[in-house]
This record gives sequence, C-alpha cells and structure tokens, in this order.
Amino acid sequence: MHAHGLSAGPGPSLMNGKPDRMPGGFISGIQMRIMDPKPLHHVQTLTKRQRGKFGGDLVSKALPESTMEDRLSETIGSDINGKRSGPLDVLVAGGGPSGLALAAAMSGSGMRVGLVDPALMSDFSNNYGVWVDEFEAIGFEDCLSCVWPSAKVIFDDEDCDRHLNRAYGQVDKKKLKGKLMERCMENGVEFRQGQVKSVENCGRFSTAVCNDDMRIDAFLVVDATGFARRLLEFNSPDKKLDSAKVAPGYQVTYGILAEVESHPYNSSEEMVLMDWRSSHLSRDQYRGNELEPSFLYVMPFSDTLIFLEETSLVDRPAVRSEDLKERLQQRMASLNIKVVNVLEEERAMIPMGGALPVIPQPVLGVGGSAGMVHPSTGYMIARAVEVAPDIAKIIKPLIQRAKAGWLEEESFAESCWAAAWPTDERRQWDFMNLGMQILCELDPKGLRDFFKAFFALEEWLWGGYLSWRLSGIQCVVMGLSLLSVAPNQFRVRLIWTSLPFLPEFISAWVASLFVLRPSSEQSLKLQAQWQKKMSRT
Repeated sequence: MHAHGLSAGPGPSLMNGKPDRMPGGFISGIQMRIMDPKPLHHVQTLTKRQRGKFGGDLVSKALPESTMEDRLSETIGSDINGKRSGPLDVLVAGGGPSGLALAAAMSGSGMRVGLVDPALMSDFSNNYGVWVDEFEAIGFEDCLSCVWPSAKVIFDDEDCDRHLNRAYGQVDKKKLKGKLMERCMENGVEFRQGQVKSVENCGRFSTAVCNDDMRIDAFLVVDATGFARRLLEFNSPDKKLDSAKVAPGYQVTYGILAEVESHPYNSSEEMVLMDWRSSHLSRDQYRGNELEPSFLYVMPFSDTLIFLEETSLVDRPAVRSEDLKERLQQRMASLNIKVVNVLEEERAMIPMGGALPVIPQPVLGVGGSAGMVHPSTGYMIARAVEVAPDIAKIIKPLIQRAKAGWLEEESFAESCWAAAWPTDERRQWDFMNLGMQILCELDPKGLRDFFKAFFALEEWLWGGYLSWRLSGIQCVVMGLSLLSVAPNQFRVRLIWTSLPFLPEFISAWVASLFVLRPSSEQSLKLQAQWQKKMSRT
C-alpha cells in the first residue's frame, strides 16, 4: 500500500527512504517528470472535526512557492571538515525523509552532524500519501496538503465496496522537506552538496569519500541513500541486495497528476485506496493482469484535478511500467475520464523485502537503504520520522564513549545497529516479509479474497499492521485472525501458499529469541497510543 500515496500508501514513492505509500506512498526510486511548469493549487478538504486541527473552512489554499534554495545557499559548505577540527560525530549520506529526520534528531540531541546529498536544493520528487493519524502522532499534520475523511477499496464489479473510516492525506512535499530542513539548520547540521561513493574504516572513526574525492571523517557514517543502497553489504551470497537467492519483491507504479474534464469520484469525501476491477482490460492486458495483478489508486483533489495511479502492489520479477501505463489508459477510458492536461507523470519501482543488511557492519543503514520499508505495503515515511529520535537517543552516548576510546569498534557497530533494528521490530519485519512472499504468489482473485478478509478485521489489527504499530506477537495474532475470517476455500489456499516460506520465517523468529534488544521507547509508546485509541472506537 504505499508511501506516497500508498505508492507511499501502496504512499507512493521511492523514498529514501509510497507512502511512504501502498499504492501511492513512495520512495526514493521514483522518477518524476514535470509536464507543465505552472504552479499547482491543491484544495485542502476537511471534515468539521478536522477543521479545528488543520485550520479554516473548506477553502482553496495555494501551495507556497519554494524558498529552499534561498535558505540553503548560505548553509551549504564546500568543506565540512574545515568548519571545525576533528571528525564529525555523525555523517548522514542521503537527504531524503529518512536522512533529514535522523540528521535533525541527532543534531538536536547535541551531536555534530554533517549531511551529504546531491540534490539539497531540490524538493522531494515523490508524491507521498499517509494515514492522517500517523502524521498526527509525530506532529507533522501541518505537512498535509489534502485530507480525505475516508478511503475506499473496490474489489470487483459484483461485490460491495469497503469503506474505511480512517482519514487519509496527501503529504505536501515542499512543507515536509522545508520542516525537516529547518530543524536541521536550527540544530547546526553542516551540509555538503555531493555524493558519498565509499566509506573507509579507519579504526576509531570512518572516512567517507565523496564523488569529487572530498574526504569527510566521522565516528559514525549513516547510509540513508534510499534504494540506491550504495554503502552497505547485504545478507546474500554475493553481499548484494538483489541476489538470485534472496530477491526482493517490487512495487511498481505508473501515475499521472492531471486536469480532466470530469471524473466519477467525490473529492470532498473519499479517496480510492484500491480498485481491483479488471473487466475493462483488453484481452492482452487481461491475460497480463492475471499473471501480474495491479490495481488503481486515486486521489481526487477537485472536480477537475486528480491523481491516478496504476500499482502493482508487490511482484517478482517487477511488472513493466509500460504495461501499467496501458492499463491505466484503459481504466480511464472505461471510467470516461478525459485528460485535458497532464501536470506530472510518475514512475516508481520500490524493492520490498528480500535481503537485509549484514548486522552489524561499520556503516549504519536507515530508511530504505536498511530495508526499513514495510515489506507488504511499501509504507515508510511516517515510521522513518518517528523512530529517528529513538535512534539518536541511544546513539549519542555510544558516540561519546567511542570518542573517549571506551567502546571497541565491533561493540560500537553492534550497539548502533541494535538502536536502528530492535529485536521486536525485526520480528515485525520478518512477519511482514512473509506477507510479501505470499502476496507475490496470489493471482487477482486471490488478492481480492485476501483484502476482503484483511479489511474485515478490526481496525486496530488492519490499521496497526499497515502503520507498523503492531508488536511481533500482535502481527501473528493479525495473521491468525485473517485466517479465521477468510472463506474456507481461500483459507486453505492461503495456508498452502505460505508453506514454502514458513521455515525461513520460523527460523528467523527462533534466532531472534537469542538476541536481547529492547524495542524502542517511541515504538512502544506509539503502540500503546494506537491500542488506546482503538479501544475507544
């Protein structure tokens, strides 16, 4: 479900970290092409309950022009090392949501932090979509440009639609980056425009080598390069992410932001999280969809402005983007949606699941580079921001001990990775990865049956799972609950489909019993808040 929009939602985005998304929420693998440079105006649509929180009545609000270049021009240094003597405490490679959130948190705790990214002056290229309560929990609700009171899932032409009474929002990517950058600048983060191409381990500290051969010393280097994953080794035979024996699944999307003559959606009430209908497809595309299923994700902003995205939730190998484009065109024709002007075209491919980084290793990974993307949905952006303070809180004393020579190199790396990947969160990831493996094997009918059962669960289960709010044990409870509500025929199929992947899942859980790493404070707090909220509904 993505990052950006669940392409950050299944929120789209190839973020560094769709959502953050399933269909919409997305991540740093996205390529976006601006088709029309004129400024875009979004309508912020709020319920009465939400107006007090987000401000105002139902009005059109123009997104502010970006002033990022002006604000950053005096901050970016050509020589981080020259600003102060000695190594940095932390150097973050990558300026996506994960990298900026961690840099802001670490510098806010008093550490000396540098950040290197080749596109510091640019806005995030992805469209992110998130559940509103996720951004409320981390204090980022002011970074939403449009909010829908509910979301809809359409299974096929015969079954009733499922209406999800959970508010969903589009992230204002200008405000999001601006807020993260402002925190970094206020806390004294030292910026450099460039790219870290390698890291050399020099004993007490590491040296990052940039693409212009600039060398930057730091006690800890963090890889937040998203799915570029330039600096890490992975748990696969050849130490690479996409190994033949440990291949990830891929979420692939093709979407457009367009002005249209009209469309059949209610822009003030609901967005479409998933539309699995396929009766409109041509014979060739219907056959292709049976092998590589996809669905439609829709964010309607007004009667004539809409974001439409065809999404392959997760598949292996990846679905061709051109096939998704053709399916989207056929969908629009069946819905009588006539495009007047394409404002943006978006393509994304997000690795999900697969090999995790070798743990520990000298370079610490966060966000997409460390596999911290929901393996079943692609969501990540809210989680990347919420865990950053916890990681910083644990790493600060480790840095202090390393600087004093009281912590051996191997223990330092292991402790840093324990902060980023607590044991229970790794268990959650293992369960979600099992879900990803199963989803890759299901045909369109199987996926429809799966999501009918999934969204029939109590909201604290399906909502908590999508938002990474369930503990490892609660994830298992969710899986057993899904089996209990699934029709008998599909229940048998689901169990049969999971059998090849269960040994790996069970062995990972057994191994985790011997690694005692506490869950992060913030994760426990957010899980408690989520359960308390659900108990009141």
